[in-house]
Amino acid sequence: TALTMVLGFAAWLAAATAPLLNLPQTGVVYGLDFSHDALAVGSNDGTVALYHPFSTEGTWAPVVKKHGKGVTSVAFNSNGSVLLSTSSNKSVAAWRVPSGEPVGVYD
Repeated sequence: TALTMVLGFAAWLAAATAPLLNLPQTGVVYGLDFSHDALAVGSNDGTVALYHPFSTEGTWAPVVKKHGKGVTSVAFNSNGSVLLSTSSNKSVAAWRVPSGEPVGVYD
């Protein structure tokens, strides 16, 4: 059942002795979101990074963007083509996925 799968996954995570991912950020992670093919991570060092776990390289994509201050949250739109991020300086930024091209910053 689904509950058995979730409990098994939680037990596997608890037993892991090595990090599952080494994040490129140097700060504390405050925002995390998944789309159908990417993971977005935002941290208090002001970075927003995209990870593509199904890429052939299996590494972080070269899409790392900076906010003026720490990132407080990240979220993909419904089809995963745009990533929104918020910052402690009360700005909202929109980025195209997977290129990281800015759509706009709203203060």
